[in-house]
Amino acid sequence: MKSKCNVWEGLRSQSRRRFLTHSSAAVLTIAAGAVLPKSVKAAQWIAPTTSAGLSELDAISFYTDSSEHRGLGLDRVDFETSTDEANYLAHVMFQNMMKHNFRIHHGGLSADIGGAVEPNDDVLAMHDNQQSVSDVYARYQTYFNDYMAEYISQYLQYGYKGQENVDVNDRLAYNSWDMIKAHANIDLAEKGEIFKQIIDELYAIATNYCQGNALGQYKQNASYWLDELIAYYQQDSTLESLLNDCAVNDNADNRFNIAVQKVNATSAKIRTLNIAAGRPKTEDALREIERVLFGTVINGVAFSLRWGSESDEYSVLANEENFFAVARILQNNDSSTQSQFWQQFFSNNGGVQTVWNTFKGLGLRDETLGNDATQQALTRQYPELATPVSGQRSMTDVVLSSLTLLLGVGHFTWASATDREEWDSPVELIGLGAAFIETSLQISYEILATKVTHFLFGKGTPITDELAKVMSKFSQFLGKLTGRVAKFMNVERRIAESLFLGKVSSLVSKCFVGLAFIAVGVAGWNLGQAIASGDTADIVWASVNFLISGAAFGLAVAALMGSVLAGPLGIVVAIVGIVIAIAQWIFDALRQPKPEPSPIQRYTNQVVQPADLIHADVGQYICRTRIYWDAHTCFRPFDVKTMNTDWEHIQSVEDRENRNYLDAMVSSQITGRTYYFGRNFDYPEFGRTDRFFNDGFTDSLSYEQWNPDWQIDRCTIASECVDRHSNSQALFLCEKSYSKYLYFTQGIENAPQSSDIIQLPSSRTQDVIDIVAVHQQQSCIFIVVCKDKHVYQIKDGQVSLISEDFTDGYPDDYFPSLTLVCTGDMVSIFYTLDLDGVAEEDRRLYQTIIERDEQHNFTQVRLLQDMPLPEGAHSVGLHIVGHYSPPEGDNDGRHEFILVTQSRYKRFGAIEPKQQTQGEGKALRLFGGVEFYVLNSGFQGFYKNTFMPR
Repeated sequence: MKSKCNVWEGLRSQSRRRFLTHSSAAVLTIAAGAVLPKSVKAAQWIAPTTSAGLSELDAISFYTDSSEHRGLGLDRVDFETSTDEANYLAHVMFQNMMKHNFRIHHGGLSADIGGAVEPNDDVLAMHDNQQSVSDVYARYQTYFNDYMAEYISQYLQYGYKGQENVDVNDRLAYNSWDMIKAHANIDLAEKGEIFKQIIDELYAIATNYCQGNALGQYKQNASYWLDELIAYYQQDSTLESLLNDCAVNDNADNRFNIAVQKVNATSAKIRTLNIAAGRPKTEDALREIERVLFGTVINGVAFSLRWGSESDEYSVLANEENFFAVARILQNNDSSTQSQFWQQFFSNNGGVQTVWNTFKGLGLRDETLGNDATQQALTRQYPELATPVSGQRSMTDVVLSSLTLLLGVGHFTWASATDREEWDSPVELIGLGAAFIETSLQISYEILATKVTHFLFGKGTPITDELAKVMSKFSQFLGKLTGRVAKFMNVERRIAESLFLGKVSSLVSKCFVGLAFIAVGVAGWNLGQAIASGDTADIVWASVNFLISGAAFGLAVAALMGSVLAGPLGIVVAIVGIVIAIAQWIFDALRQPKPEPSPIQRYTNQVVQPADLIHADVGQYICRTRIYWDAHTCFRPFDVKTMNTDWEHIQSVEDRENRNYLDAMVSSQITGRTYYFGRNFDYPEFGRTDRFFNDGFTDSLSYEQWNPDWQIDRCTIASECVDRHSNSQALFLCEKSYSKYLYFTQGIENAPQSSDIIQLPSSRTQDVIDIVAVHQQQSCIFIVVCKDKHVYQIKDGQVSLISEDFTDGYPDDYFPSLTLVCTGDMVSIFYTLDLDGVAEEDRRLYQTIIERDEQHNFTQVRLLQDMPLPEGAHSVGLHIVGHYSPPEGDNDGRHEFILVTQSRYKRFGAIEPKQQTQGEGKALRLFGGVEFYVLNSGFQGFYKNTFMPR
């Protein structure tokens, strides 16, 4: 019997999956849904039956609650949230094309591995009477050749992480794959034009199988209907209607998300018609249309702002400078008619300051800028704004939209995309003056929307540092708001409470998750263009904060779907925002047959290794283990490359002395010794690091070498730091007389004395949770984190407070897990939170990072990501280590981490581009790596200060 691979066993056992669609129309990545795949057969493709008209075309949407296509061999899947079915089918086609390519090049392996990589020939035969899947494959075969190893390895890893009882040799082969690099290669490829073209063309084919092929009749005369649809969405009346539909409120009608779905559907139809017509519109022209649509959504949000009051620091009526900036634009813009009208208006009413003071006294606190009450109050105070104008809409509709809409746009961008200082004034930077139409009192919604989008995300040209800052602030605002707003107070929540009516927690699910997804789509293209052109040096803080936006969606999206974190979200977070990895979900949904064990080692040798996707042999940690056959707990090596957990056959050293203070063991870079300070502190043990797994601890420091403070009872944390000049210092957290003290010495073998005690200015030493050394800096630096959420830097013995609250608002002082990890010039605080109302299985792992400022002090603190815990993991008892690989040759620097839970092992990391511009933080690209399951593995923890590089 041929040996086959059991990669589907884990996939079939996981009953629910997140499905976040990745729209090929980069204006939007909006559909968020979870699925419960059901074994229900599907209906055949249906010919179009609807009548052809512009209104019917505009009404077509491929959002649906389920999908089934029996004729294609695709069973029914039910979406818990309406999802773009054509997008789903496009990715099903893409995966099968990649599997088809693998079958062509490695027929034997494809047959032996079986279901995980066998293509569905019915899917490969899909077409729309204009082009077929085969046509698309033939045009883009080079792409499938170039990235076959990455994608197929990704598919196999999805199955591997759910398997149990994997053969040891197969496990070592799986673990040796450098999936961080593979995912990084996929990410860059999917930001390029070729991938976008592939998905767009597959989407066009997929439309023939959706909604009764409603778009088919329009594709037959595609050029005409393309122009008609674009012209329709360039009309101010259309954009005004869309703007009104995008009002932010917590009503039960879900109007905002429906409007955002319409934006996505419109973009997708335009792209499909453009393909059917032979691509008469350039990519730049399509992007500009999509920017108009997105800008209109933003304008709808801005028009929903409440006035607030002068005492509410983030409200419209507290932002005097914004009103003055709007007044300047109104009186001096591209329309002489508008300029003259507003000059006269302010002159007749006592000047700008007087009008502003009047506005503050109209009692509009809980009214929105665009509602009827505002309109009535302003026209009652200023009757000239209500005078009809011949041949136009009422002055109320025209003039007030100029004033209040610009006021809203200026204030919303100020609150969400700047430092919110008094002098920050986006109104003039946006260039809103160009939106005024000459010879009328009307404002162009199209130009206004375009200008707003250009301000927030640029226009596809290289990203300047100023634009990067704007993008970063906006994405940070949305990321924090959508990620944790319902759980504890932060600045973003306070801002949202000031800006909008309604409960913020309700607004998050009903409006801001959709807004965040659409923003990621627009920004993704701009950042992707910069990457494709090699312009990585210009991608700074903005891209990093989109990591926050992407990762932080998890909690809010899950709440929106009504099934909080039932399984992995499958989000690969990257420099361009969010890449939604729907591959694993599709595997689950399609329910392919379960194959048997496969020749995975042969796949490793024939596919992974030639593609240069074998993980580097970087080193190992000492870990603490005990299995059934061990008489005592043992020290064993944990290899970063292989992550071998076959403890029975790994070299070990017995621990007969119960050395269970994991942070009290140190492998010294200076002495070449590994020490344990957690047992007899008067005579610390040591052994040679290079022979540790042969000899273990062989000696102890003598009284002549080591004579510490006699009152010390025990040491719980020991840390050595080595600077770039090979000078070393040490920090010890010790207990004496039932209290804890920090001792700072000039080396790991310098015994702490009472005179070496240092104090933390605002925290109790007994509240110290963890310590980490930052190596290879100009001075020796330690970072200390405390229970009260304070973080300190100790630099050459001098203590300074870095942050009073690294969590940005967590109200408790209990952390189920918290670990400090240093990788190069970056310190990570990994932690979980005990949040009221959040079940244990729904909790997340947060990574807050600390980076250097220009004075080489570690003062910059920011949330990098929060991620779902591995399946089955609890928020307590997490073990995390990390190491850094500097740039070498063509390889970028890498921050790599290993997480071990009760039964799962996970390697993940961040790619650090060699080129970095000046900004508020490094541009990092985060990727998942290898994850696998081992039941009752006997792992008890890392001695995290014992990394042994090779």
